[in-house]
Amino acid sequence: INRTLKLQKVIGCDPGKRGIKSLILDDSIYNTYRALGKASNILVVTGCNVPVPETDGPLGALHMANSFVARGKKVIVAVDTENYPLIQEGVKYMNIDDKVRVASYPTEKQLKIDSTTKGTPLSKEEEQCIDMIITIEVLGPARDNKLYNMKGEDVTELHSQQLTDMVLRCMNTPNTYFCGIGDGGNEFGMGKVYETICKEGKISRKIVSVVEGDDLIVNGVSNWGGYALALLAHPKQPIADMDRKLLAMIIEKGAIDGMSKKPEMKVDGLDYDKVHTPLIKYLERIVTEEDLSMEDVEQWCDTFEKEHSIY
Repeated sequence: INRTLKLQKVIGCDPGKRGIKSLILDDSIYNTYRALGKASNILVVTGCNVPVPETDGPLGALHMANSFVARGKKVIVAVDTENYPLIQEGVKYMNIDDKVRVASYPTEKQLKIDSTTKGTPLSKEEEQCIDMIITIEVLGPARDNKLYNMKGEDVTELHSQQLTDMVLRCMNTPNTYFCGIGDGGNEFGMGKVYETICKEGKISRKIVSVVEGDDLIVNGVSNWGGYALALLAHPKQPIADMDRKLLAMIIEKGAIDGMSKKPEMKVDGLDYDKVHTPLIKYLERIVTEEDLSMEDVEQWCDTFEKEHSIY
């Protein structure tokens, strides 16, 4: 558990000044890691459109899928049809396309254009076999059942109601464990800290997702939570070696930075090489080096936030 606390400390760094630290539940990574050991059929869900796919979410999802497969788990990654090309390209690059099924669901916007759009959804049998769900950067229904971005704008049409409904069905299946990974308050799982988010103001009360699961991993950037779980599942996964290439690939497939809305090497407005790379490498150190103390980690985090604050 000491190692998971160190990981949470690092992924809880908040250079974007989102004020997420009051939402962090220290035991969530440990609980999720324990649940992973018992799971056989894992559903990983990702994809947030701004209005096209953003770079936060898919990378963490891909690394989790890669590590879970290496642990002998059966893995399905579910996305909307906008994010489908990104994930398909990613699993091919990782050489797990023969082991990971990528399911897709049409967005509401696509259905308005062509109501016959089907995607490649899970079958009823596949849904019934799922015993663990992890969502990463997936907008969850608010009190009015709509999906909102951080500005309080209704973005339900940009996403897939069929995907949302599938996740909710699987969550309600007996003996299915659920963990949400998020960074903004409007994602699946944030219902676990609903009251705390509502205290942040009018927009927060509007956008917060009411969906609560077994655990919630809150991070400065959602991808970071995916990296942490991937490294716990398989400490020798070369995340730093692969991640930059994956980011370039999904940008080539149409992803953009969620803050700048540009196809650039950033995630949540943070430069990849200056911010994300050193954080990933430090996560890798935590899972492979026993001599890093919590004091070492706290000092690293303080320096990291001071050096990379974007405000």
